[in-house]
Amino acid sequence: MELLLQKKADIRVLFGRERMSALHLAAERGNSGCIHLLLNAKADCNTVNFRGQTPLHLATLSQSVESVAALLEAGARHDICDNELKSPLHSAIIKTSRSTDIVHLLITAGADINGRDNFGCTPLHLAAINENSKAATVLVQAGADLSAKTKGGVSALDFLVRRTPDVLATIPRRLDSAVIVADHDPLDPDCELHLDFNVIVPGGDQQRLGETGFLITLVAAGQRHILQHPIIRAFLHLKWFKIRSLFIVSLLFHAVFVLSLSANILSIYVVHRNRNCSVANNQQPPLNNESDVMWDSTHCLYPQWPLWLQDAFKYLNLAFGALSLGKEFFQLLQTPSEYVRSSENYIQCFLIIGVVAINLPKNLNHGDWQQHMAAIIIVVAWMELMMHVGRFPVFGLYVQMFTTVAANIAKFLTAYMSLIIGFSLGLSVLYPETKSLALLPYSLVTTVVMMTGELEYSKYFYDDGYRPIYPITTLVVFLAFLLFVVVVLMNLLVGLAVSDIQGLRKSAGLDRLVRQTRLIARMESIVFSPWLNQLPCWFDTRARKFIQRKILVVPPTHHRLYTVRPNDPRDNRFPPDIKDNILKILLAKPHKKSYRELHRSNTNQSAPLTEELFDELMQNVHRLCHNCVSQIVLMNSSVENRLSKLENQWISTKKQLDTLIGILTERPLPSGPSPGGQQRNANSPGLSSHNF
Repeated sequence: MELLLQKKADIRVLFGRERMSALHLAAERGNSGCIHLLLNAKADCNTVNFRGQTPLHLATLSQSVESVAALLEAGARHDICDNELKSPLHSAIIKTSRSTDIVHLLITAGADINGRDNFGCTPLHLAAINENSKAATVLVQAGADLSAKTKGGVSALDFLVRRTPDVLATIPRRLDSAVIVADHDPLDPDCELHLDFNVIVPGGDQQRLGETGFLITLVAAGQRHILQHPIIRAFLHLKWFKIRSLFIVSLLFHAVFVLSLSANILSIYVVHRNRNCSVANNQQPPLNNESDVMWDSTHCLYPQWPLWLQDAFKYLNLAFGALSLGKEFFQLLQTPSEYVRSSENYIQCFLIIGVVAINLPKNLNHGDWQQHMAAIIIVVAWMELMMHVGRFPVFGLYVQMFTTVAANIAKFLTAYMSLIIGFSLGLSVLYPETKSLALLPYSLVTTVVMMTGELEYSKYFYDDGYRPIYPITTLVVFLAFLLFVVVVLMNLLVGLAVSDIQGLRKSAGLDRLVRQTRLIARMESIVFSPWLNQLPCWFDTRARKFIQRKILVVPPTHHRLYTVRPNDPRDNRFPPDIKDNILKILLAKPHKKSYRELHRSNTNQSAPLTEELFDELMQNVHRLCHNCVSQIVLMNSSVENRLSKLENQWISTKKQLDTLIGILTERPLPSGPSPGGQQRNANSPGLSSHNF
């Protein structure tokens, strides 16, 4: 090739239908020597073939580190994509022999680690699909977007969980890198730390998509425990203060809706029906025309409301019901999959249906079903308001503990329901003339009430109206109920539901973080919704942009670091537990200079060995050992890479030797001079040249 280049061979010629240049062919074979010669001859390193591939694409496919390094040094562009929108970084991960070194080179050169191909796959997707754990680890540490989804809706984290679960341990280490020492030693009272939340929001599209994509992906992929990391908790704490004004507006809306619903139900089904109380008390026959009745408010059980007030509550309830319907419809259009999976949305839809049902005209003569529905709706509405209040970080832990214990009790009662039904039926047989035990529904309720300790033993055995017909059998059944249900079952239920208070608090705290994450994501989806662009012109675009910028923790236009002083009690930006956990992350990192200074100060002071000093010295020894182990791991990785290079060189040399032996075997050289040998050599000069 060097001779051809000296003879001015045209290096711009494209070969065959594939439109391959000489540099393409050299890169495809990983021939770094030919690549250097062509680059020195000013070959274009960004020429594309018929597939849209540059020489850098083919060099990464050949897994030749030297060829990739030479092309990048010559100015090869790593941002050119082929016809399938694959970048050289995509091509580097398809094969796994030396892909880690090539990925390092491309990332160092500034390659886009979140680029997508025709199927929406990022390099991290391909690394997980090919089960290339080393390349996936490098990409995660470099800040690859774990929430990036393919066109099929599968995130990169989902592929990591299924194909390369060993890479998941890299995520906490990536989050640890967000803690940076700004000033003073971590043990110093004036220590100042910087928090870089770009590890949580790596994409740069927060102005368009929001900042909670990574956190929602953790929850969806079953990795919700990572939400307990101090950096994520600090981010959620800041995010809550950014978005809490919107949540307060939402809470006030729900509170007014529940209050108007309650007032409307009371006015229709309590106050209105109380108007006949004076007639009933005076024992007068009911009149056909209600306006002819002279109301006596002194005999009413409930004070009368003015008619205009009742109408106001009715129309206010209908108005808020219509607004709630519009809100639910907007959320369904915005995130249909998330909306369908949330149980609270079904409760809200039930309340909207209830608003319509309880306000139906009375002349339709539907019977008393509205009274039953009104009672259920008012209970569900206030329970929903309690769950809404529980989204506040202050009350969230207690509300979540309540829901957890309630779910456990419901699950256990379902398992033991056959026992309760059996005793209720037995008591119905033994007390056939008692109203509270004769009918199954009332008997079941009475049995559940007796489970709480309200046995009323003297009533059922000694009162004249309740004496048992079969005293011996009744005594045996009652005693069995007392032992198996009241003593054993109730203590078992309480023990199973709240046996581990600390574990309950921990699980409830994690569930609270999940609920808070989903709430913030829902608020963000509303604020950043493209449907807001369809609003009338009175909703100013500048105001919408201002609100969107206001709720962002990581600005898209500049790099912002948040300062925290973990040892300063006056710093109240973060809760104390978050600050302590952040400081523990930093202390787990090696700080050689601090250790030397501490050792020097201890040596100079020659202080007596106390228990506190011994513990501190042992902690420093542990950190030094951890640092040494880390260095050994790095050295091992370097030695492994060098051995891999030597192995590749040996394989290449062995192939050349095998080729040479094959040529010598097919055409052996003569063992000695023979007559006419010089004449034959003279007549066939090409033979010796071929053998050579």
